[in-house]
Amino acid sequence: MNDQILVSLMQLIAPARTLREDLDKGLTLETLDGMGEYVLSAFRTLRDRVVQLTSDEYVRSLAEQIPGEATDRQKQTVAFLAAGQLVSYLEAKTGVGGLSHSHGGDNYQMAPVFNGSKFTLSSQEDVDKLEGLFKSKAK
Repeated sequence: MNDQILVSLMQLIAPARTLREDLDKGLTLETLDGMGEYVLSAFRTLRDRVVQLTSDEYVRSLAEQIPGEATDRQKQTVAFLAAGQLVSYLEAKTGVGGLSHSHGGDNYQMAPVFNGSKFTLSSQEDVDKLEGLFKSKAK
């Protein structure tokens, strides 16, 4: 995966997470009456962008088939569950899983900067230096 695709996927994490959180609140507070088609459309727009970037069949399958007789609440629930799966997929694919998510407080994670250079580990010494760098940043 090239840096441009990686950055594009990272940029989709926030809107996917926001959609899921908004759906969670809306389902809990029952404030989404009549919004089933809208939330499915919003989810599918995000999903389709991820599929465009990755061609991943798993992502393509999320919220693909909704029975015609599904109620508004069922559509909202499907979008909620699928949005959670999409967020998990994006975090895993980009390597920023859960870093910017916090329950009960604000927690911001800056996206990594990609300058196009390649990093190779050619010896155990390189691995040790990299480990030391991460440990010093974690303190």
